[in-house]
Amino acid sequence: MFKKFKNVFYSFLLISSILFSQVSAFAADYNASTIDELTQIIKTTALERDTEFTVAYNGTDADFEYFFKDYSIYYYNLVSLRFDDPSSTDDGDYLLGLIDPTSFGSFETDENGEMIFNHKYFESLEETISVNQKANEILNELQISTMSSEYDKVKAIHDYICSNVTYVDDSDNGSSAYSGLIEGKGLCNSYALCMCKLLNTAGIGCKYIGGKAGTGKDAGGHAWNIVKIGGRWYYVDSTWDDDDENNSYNHDYFLKGKSDFDEADPSQPHTLDDEYNNSLYLIEFPIEANSYDPANPPAPKEDNTPVEPYNPSQPSVTPTQQPVINNNTNTNPNNSGVTGSTATQASNSKSYNFDDVILLRYPKGVMKLKRKRSNDIQIVFSKDYINNVDTVDYTVTKGKKLIKLVDYGMDEEDGYHFYDYFVKAKGKKGVALVKVTVTMDNGESKELSFKIKIK
Repeated sequence: MFKKFKNVFYSFLLISSILFSQVSAFAADYNASTIDELTQIIKTTALERDTEFTVAYNGTDADFEYFFKDYSIYYYNLVSLRFDDPSSTDDGDYLLGLIDPTSFGSFETDENGEMIFNHKYFESLEETISVNQKANEILNELQISTMSSEYDKVKAIHDYICSNVTYVDDSDNGSSAYSGLIEGKGLCNSYALCMCKLLNTAGIGCKYIGGKAGTGKDAGGHAWNIVKIGGRWYYVDSTWDDDDENNSYNHDYFLKGKSDFDEADPSQPHTLDDEYNNSLYLIEFPIEANSYDPANPPAPKEDNTPVEPYNPSQPSVTPTQQPVINNNTNTNPNNSGVTGSTATQASNSKSYNFDDVILLRYPKGVMKLKRKRSNDIQIVFSKDYINNVDTVDYTVTKGKKLIKLVDYGMDEEDGYHFYDYFVKAKGKKGVALVKVTVTMDNGESKELSFKIKIK
């Protein structure tokens, strides 16, 4: 199994730069045989701020394929509820935000599969200890423990950060919670990490979000947060609420929903990175449609039960589940399609509302790909109707020579079933169109169109 990959790690949130070397004369520092084990190793070494370590990875071909197809497997596993220790505020999103993106680079693999990881961090272990001490001092100063409402706690912490952190354009020295809380300066990365540290220490759910802000050539990398109040998630951008020029702050981007997050300035929209715009992430951390209104708060919402992240080594269909049929050639080793009976399907007279059957689709708009880059088309199905889904078929109706499309079939992750198509742009610019048809066991069908623009 000799593969060579030459990609650039362009995402701000990717966990590490990975260099696969020729067979080493020395034993690897760690051994892993599953994605879960590899994730635990990465988490442990990052918590200890190890800058270089090696892993002998003996996973299956499916593991390797999934790993290289979607690097955000690291991101997703590390920030998922399973790998985010609730007793610590130093892992999960906080840990990922401390990875220096200048660590990222090109890499290649060899048949041995031994990995060499090289990490750089914005914050040392000693600095994190200082941040934790400072966080407790700040919460005591703000008297957070005496506040009865989550809203009051979030507002107090947001206002403190805006009042005490000054924005600086210095990625080397202003990208950590240490620079923000101890030195009083930072980039958006620092603001978002300060929010995570203080809110999580106060027992309020807060997660780090990465993406871009602005449009066209003015768009640039940005970081903000989602915050949980009453079991519901809302956007908060403390960086943009901080008005350093006037030595003040506002609440234009405070506890906003999907529909009104950018209403203060629609010309400068926030755009989620693919890792956060993934349909599975949005199911686990769904953003409310509208802003939080403290005068008329919505009813508390029960939290979803934490579930394990996807492990491609495990079967995607249990014996009690009906596999989804796929009439196309299927290269997914986890999906075992079977052929159903048309006569049997026609005898079922139930009518389906596809809004209940199909929970989410990604992308919702146009998928933009650079040449030689890749992404996934995903359709997430309700578990209540999964046994009624008969076939999922695709057709490339335009631009067949522009893309390579691989059908990975149906998988289960975090308790949800999703159909996955891997799309890779070839060497030419243009537009490709993919039509996916979902057919139920009574013959009713739904067509979903996906537009892929290759730049």
